[in-house]
Amino acid sequence: MRVMKKTWLRAEESDPYVILENVNCRVRAVELHIPKKKYKRNFDVYVLLLYDTGSGFVPEHSTAAALKKGKIRFFLPENTHVKRLRINFFPNSGNSVKFSSLTINPKNMAYPNMPGVVLAALLFSVCAFLFSIHSGWDVWARESIASVLVVLFAGIPVMRSGYTGIRLPAFALAFSVFLMLTALIVFEGEKKDRFFLLFLLVSAGLISFYWIFQSPGGEGPDEGMRLVVAEYIHRHGVLPRGDDPEIRDAIWGFSYAYYPILPYMISGYLARAAELIPGITIGGKAMLHLSRSVNGAAHLLTVWYVFRISRKLFPGSSMKYAFPALTAFFPQLVFISTYVNTDCFAMLSSAVIILYWLKGHENGWTVRDAAGLSAGLALCALSYYYYYGFILMSIPFVLISAVSSGKSRQETVRLAAMITAFSFLLAGWWFVRNLILYNGDLFARNALNANAELYAAEFCRPSNILTPQKEGQSLIYMLFTRGWIRQTVQSFIAVFSNLTLYVRPYVYRFWKLLALTGAAGLVLKAGSHFGTRKEQKEDPVPLFFYGILVAAACIPPVLAVYYSYTADFQPQGRYALGALIPLLIFISKGLEAIEKKLSGIPAGRKGTRICLQPGSAAAALSALMMLNIFLDTVMGAYLLK
Repeated sequence: MRVMKKTWLRAEESDPYVILENVNCRVRAVELHIPKKKYKRNFDVYVLLLYDTGSGFVPEHSTAAALKKGKIRFFLPENTHVKRLRINFFPNSGNSVKFSSLTINPKNMAYPNMPGVVLAALLFSVCAFLFSIHSGWDVWARESIASVLVVLFAGIPVMRSGYTGIRLPAFALAFSVFLMLTALIVFEGEKKDRFFLLFLLVSAGLISFYWIFQSPGGEGPDEGMRLVVAEYIHRHGVLPRGDDPEIRDAIWGFSYAYYPILPYMISGYLARAAELIPGITIGGKAMLHLSRSVNGAAHLLTVWYVFRISRKLFPGSSMKYAFPALTAFFPQLVFISTYVNTDCFAMLSSAVIILYWLKGHENGWTVRDAAGLSAGLALCALSYYYYYGFILMSIPFVLISAVSSGKSRQETVRLAAMITAFSFLLAGWWFVRNLILYNGDLFARNALNANAELYAAEFCRPSNILTPQKEGQSLIYMLFTRGWIRQTVQSFIAVFSNLTLYVRPYVYRFWKLLALTGAAGLVLKAGSHFGTRKEQKEDPVPLFFYGILVAAACIPPVLAVYYSYTADFQPQGRYALGALIPLLIFISKGLEAIEKKLSGIPAGRKGTRICLQPGSAAAALSALMMLNIFLDTVMGAYLLK
């Protein structure tokens, strides 16, 4: 329902705002439309939406975004009953703003023709029959169920959104997921592994890259500030200083060139290399898509490395397929692969480091394993500070592994020196550069804050930002009363765009239930291992690996809490995503314990056993969940503007 149109807001002493009283309905989305012709090109307005659910306008019930011109939709958690709305405007071009319309729960329904959905269902059923024609009826039944599930998860979202018709992208996505499920059902042994990995990569790649090329620019946190660094490298062929005015943001007063910039370097130099071909010019949207595609490729590499980890952690278990599928289709991980950032490369580095922890311990730390770990450490060092826990925890892992495998003190010292030397050769140049450019500031943090203090807008200067610590709030108050944990967990799972696009509630419930189930399985495993009837130890991975993994997983959330409390209150799950791969490993280990218990349940007069595979079920559900999120939420919000 459209509630306001052609409205001017002016304020004499403060920024303009509007309050809507007596909303008293469930609000899914609020749409604002700023006219395009009214303002100059540099117009930019920061919009803060607060919604009152009965406890007043509080910070934890808010969402915000930067808007230039055109439409923007703020998505609230589903089933939110709103009593009042308040919309604050912070324009940088004066103290007045005009919007042509403000709409609550905008309607955008355009139902496709039913024959398209029916045709897809029939085609999937025919494929199911062809795949299982030489197998028993049980394979046919499972294949048919898979086809029905894919059609339901793909067809219903397409019909309920404004995405008109079963077009090629939606069909390709659904069909690739169906082929992945087919590989789980039909094939066995190495053939199953190869086909599953192939269609897993195809499915994840189609979702990521279609998202990359269809979503407009600025659909990720600070994407514009990150992109200008890649564009600078593309234009000049050199790395920028962090305080270069050409890339310094006018509001925040600093640039992302102070941070490690490996993905931006790759995209910038790739653009320069592509322009060596006559007739090719990279700029505008092409540069945006190229920079995003670098992250899309890193996402696929992460999935490939995770599959290699899975084969070592879960041999002979269906978790071998669950763990990589849960990683590939984790909603927030898919999202960070679709906009310009360094998070995706950092996630890749964590997978490389974990793999070479396992390979190094298994092989007795050959030169190849040491070089592989060094490459992972260098990749992490040049990506994102929040993942540095993996660098830190590699020190005790290598030392404990070397000692436990019988290496002498001299061999252990030689191994540590070799890994350190390789890592420094690959990544040390960046920190030497920081020491030279920023007067001995190794991580350039002091230089960044000094630059922001000089050039940032008044309310964005580090000294003026009100942190929970400055406000006298306790850490417990920030975590629970102010809602840091709740907001961080939610955005850890799935909050897209500029933290304005929420998915449907069942997505959060699915992943929370999966985590609880995995935790229950770990308790079951621990009880079997340490109980009176102690099980034979079958895990080839040493116990200290899991201890190191727990420590590495705890460091990113601890850093995120410290940053929010002392520097800038930002309950964003992406800061804690470094814990994702360890977390999914433990969830998969818990599901594996449950699988082993279920496989021992007797059934039937002949003593047959029920061979249930929660791993295959988790892989299928995660793929179908991500397919539904993309076709329903993402297409409805991003691709239909």
